[in-house]
Amino acid sequence: HVAPATFCKLLVHNPSPELKQVGYDPSQMLFYRDSGKISHPVWNVVLYQTLEQRAEEKLVDENGNHATALLQQFYQACVDEDWATQQEFHEHYEDLTRAAL
Repeated sequence: HVAPATFCKLLVHNPSPELKQVGYDPSQMLFYRDSGKISHPVWNVVLYQTLEQRAEEKLVDENGNHATALLQQFYQACVDEDWATQQEFHEHYEDLTRAAL
């Protein structure tokens, strides 16, 4: 019997408390064999890391939003389990997230 999900190779050594809060847990870093879908925690972690990198580079998006502010907004949406805001971020930054994967 083949398991429906398998671990992806997203391993973070010494993850920050913030990364854990947005969903980093090695046991949840999964993709599903039958559909090819990636677990929600993987999407959150990759997007958070992408926004974090952009914040470190002091980047501004096409709407003039500073990456540091966006990082904090996404983090808060994760802490608050605000699925609608998380989804908005994922939709807006899908290309960046996919490129990071």
